Amino acid sequence: MRRRIASFNLLNFDLPDRPLYDGDGYSKAAFRRKLDWTAQMFDRLSSDLVAVQEVFSEAALRETVARSHALRDAAFVAAPHADDPQNHLPRVGLISRLPVSDAESIRHMPSPAPILLPGAPELGLADYPIDEFSRPVLRATIALSDNDAHRARLYVVHLKSRRPKRLQRPDGVGEDLDDPAIESRAHLRALMIRAAEASALRQLLLEDLLHSNTPVIVMGDFNDHADAMTTEMITGRHLARRRSRRDHQLWHAVSLQRPGSAALHPVGYTKIHAGEPDSIDHVLLSEEFLRGGKHAIGEVVAVDYFNDHLNDADPLQSDHGAIRVTLELF
Repeated sequence: MRRRIASFNLLNFDLPDRPLYDGDGYSKAAFRRKLDWTAQMFDRLSSDLVAVQEVFSEAALRETVARSHALRDAAFVAAPHADDPQNHLPRVGLISRLPVSDAESIRHMPSPAPILLPGAPELGLADYPIDEFSRPVLRATIALSDNDAHRARLYVVHLKSRRPKRLQRPDGVGEDLDDPAIESRAHLRALMIRAAEASALRQLLLEDLLHSNTPVIVMGDFNDHADAMTTEMITGRHLARRRSRRDHQLWHAVSLQRPGSAALHPVGYTKIHAGEPDSIDHVLLSEEFLRGGKHAIGEVVAVDYFNDHLNDADPLQSDHGAIRVTLELF
């Protein structure tokens, strides 16, 4: 039995006539174009499950799914709390044709990061702690097949971006990022937030990884490449490479694909940054998907990247490519 799972950052996915950051958002015509293009991407992905990021409106996501031929009969569609008027950041979501249970949105870190982010003393803003994910983690149990042997724990994530974290006072006066020293401090905050989120996510994952044969899948926008320290904190691959610790670790799906796999779209990047291709969207798998592993329930047949549109630079498309993993279950 084969299953396809995919991850895709939709880029500012919202309903029309609503402010989007500092702009006016989408017109009705622009929204229809974005909706139609995204539905077509869902059809190209042709997956049983799609983890999505940058969803501002669950209603917009549901409308898009209804227009998709591949996903219109999805059993589960959600981007928790995306439509909350008090929420000003995008959320992660999940579209699944497979049964989903125990779905929860995790906003608070399991234990606050023991760090203080640098304030802006020139504005009278003190250092401050971090204890929440910038985009809440979505955790759920997925039935990959009709029997309990193929149930997996799924995490959908979107870590803090590389965009500098700029502070401003309640009166609207903010940091001057034209000052190189202040700009550097804002970039430091962004990195510290992403590192704190990676550490907190690792704590959540260990609840399912340690002393358990439950398969674990982590999908989403990590905003860092595969061998970045933040990514390695999540995978646990910085630990000593001992077989006895394999239940602590996660593997990049692309590193597990079957030799000579028949990937249809094998060119591996999901982002173009400063003119250079990079992969910051990942699918991570636990040891239960290791070929020949003691507790294996399946293996990776192929990993495909859908990134041709990145050359178009169309703001109504997405600035991320999608990654799709084909699993064969034993």
